[in-house]
Amino acid sequence: MESAYRFFRKYFMSTVSIILLFFLVNLFLVFGVLLFAENKASAPDISLEKIHDGIRKLDNGTIVADKFTCDTLRQKQAWAMILDTEGSVCWQLDMPENLPAKYTLTDVAKFSRWYIEDYPTYVYEHPAGLLVIGLCPDSLVKWNFSLDSNYVSSLLFGSVFVIAANLLMLLFLLLRNTRKVERAVSPILHGIEQISDGKSVRLPEKGELAIINEKLNRAGEHLLKKEQSRAEWINGISHDIRTPLSYILGYAGKMEDNPYLPADVREQAGTIRVQGEKLRRLITDLNLCSKLEYSMQPVNRQAVDLLEIVRQVIVQTIESGLDEKYSIDLQTDNKCTQLVQGDTSLLIRMLENLIGNSIVHNPRGCNINVCVSQENGIILLTVKDDGQGTSAETLERLNDAGFTAEPYQASGEAAHGIGLRLVFQIVKAHSGTVDFSNLDPHGFEVKVKLPVS
Repeated sequence: MESAYRFFRKYFMSTVSIILLFFLVNLFLVFGVLLFAENKASAPDISLEKIHDGIRKLDNGTIVADKFTCDTLRQKQAWAMILDTEGSVCWQLDMPENLPAKYTLTDVAKFSRWYIEDYPTYVYEHPAGLLVIGLCPDSLVKWNFSLDSNYVSSLLFGSVFVIAANLLMLLFLLLRNTRKVERAVSPILHGIEQISDGKSVRLPEKGELAIINEKLNRAGEHLLKKEQSRAEWINGISHDIRTPLSYILGYAGKMEDNPYLPADVREQAGTIRVQGEKLRRLITDLNLCSKLEYSMQPVNRQAVDLLEIVRQVIVQTIESGLDEKYSIDLQTDNKCTQLVQGDTSLLIRMLENLIGNSIVHNPRGCNINVCVSQENGIILLTVKDDGQGTSAETLERLNDAGFTAEPYQASGEAAHGIGLRLVFQIVKAHSGTVDFSNLDPHGFEVKVKLPVS
């Protein structure tokens, strides 16, 4: 299984690579968002040193600003002022009229890092006093770093973009990795399903899991050959038993009909004949069931009238010498006009087995009711009796198609086995469903649903 270990190691390394790729892409996206926001920003990108150097105090005490400083401040919609040691404005350039001309130490402490009114401010030491540069009201200032509304909106938009890009990238990588694993594992799962259904499997022996595919192919071939051998063995045994069984039935029948033999001998011969007939029927059912299971029995589909088949089987069963302790009734709603696409011989065998099942498992007698109806595009065939029913354990196995392998119950009576298994196989071959249940207070019921043609 080294190939399987390599397969999962590869996808572990692939996951690590995805995490690293995810980290690098995020660094690139964050850097790109910051650059985008910086380019979109219209914040006053003012060099305080240049502004400082452009404002000078002359020898006579007059404070003047050069043309570059004035143009720069006005271009950036900014203003400036200088406060003397008393907190009074001793010089200003485009200072808003609503601002006071004198400030206390507390005011200076506040706007040195925040605002004067609604104006974000920078504060810088100057030989003439304290230089204060104010920005337009829609700018944001924190710790001497300016952000305007365009910068903030661009940053928020970029953050949303990064989050969305992360989610899309995660989804893409997840789907990509899942798809790769699915492509590698799906053929194996399909092959296992084919093997479990008894079908041949041929997986491509290439790719990352080629060794596993190869082993599944070998296992499928081995199981198929084994099952075919078993089917051929059952068919061969059935064929070999027919000849000696025919002699037994023939001689038993002659002994039963011989008036010169004692009555007890004729009765014993009749018992041998009846049990031999059961054995021949069992062998026939076993052979047919095996052929249906391995698709060796062709299903000759044609449009057939299921109601007519039911009538024929009931008449034949009664005329074959049905014991008086058994009765068979037929019920129909007279609306069952649809035909079924099916094999007449197989459908006859199905119904014979259902009626025979009620007879065999109720040696004290019972009433058997057969009902044929039509509903929602299907033909419903119900066979029920008022006999002893079956155990809950056996019923569960029947409905799970896990038919008991025991031919007899603990009481010595025959168990529900090959006959009902053949019913299941025939219904399955006709794309129908079958359900087994007990009746209250006692009895057994089988419901068969077949699609109409």
